[in-house]
Amino acid sequence: MAKSKKRKLLSNLKREDSNNDYDVILLEQYKLYAQKLEGHHNRHINIVKFFISIQLIFLSGFLFVIKDEIQIGNFGIIIMSLVAILFCLVWLATSLSHNRLSTAKHETLEEIESYLPIRPFSYEWDEKLKSGKKYYNIRGIFISIPILMSLIYISLGVIALLN
Repeated sequence: MAKSKKRKLLSNLKREDSNNDYDVILLEQYKLYAQKLEGHHNRHINIVKFFISIQLIFLSGFLFVIKDEIQIGNFGIIIMSLVAILFCLVWLATSLSHNRLSTAKHETLEEIESYLPIRPFSYEWDEKLKSGKKYYNIRGIFISIPILMSLIYISLGVIALLN
């Protein structure tokens, strides 16, 4: 299978054919794409909030089971643990998908910037964030939390079964 070439962002409009509107159109497309990127991040934050809410429900359920306030039996404990872990796996898959899509969107935005007089996103990333000064990439945290929660649910399931 042949390696595919990395495609460059292609324009359907040529500068010489645009009646001097090329720069205005390019800037408007850039602004629209930057807004779409922000919307993508906002949707992901809302998804994370949803999964955190679900985690609190499961943690509360385990607390009630461990304190013997609710009797669900060993089968119930196993099912509750598996469902909680399943939610963590879905959360993890969602976060990984977000990371891939976010990376692609940033690369596209940087490509659009290459046609603009200034490149604020590229500058911010290359000069400020990659320098390592007081910047923590939270992508790793978004991926670590569902894994950690899965381990917690395994532990809580074992504790509940042993009670």
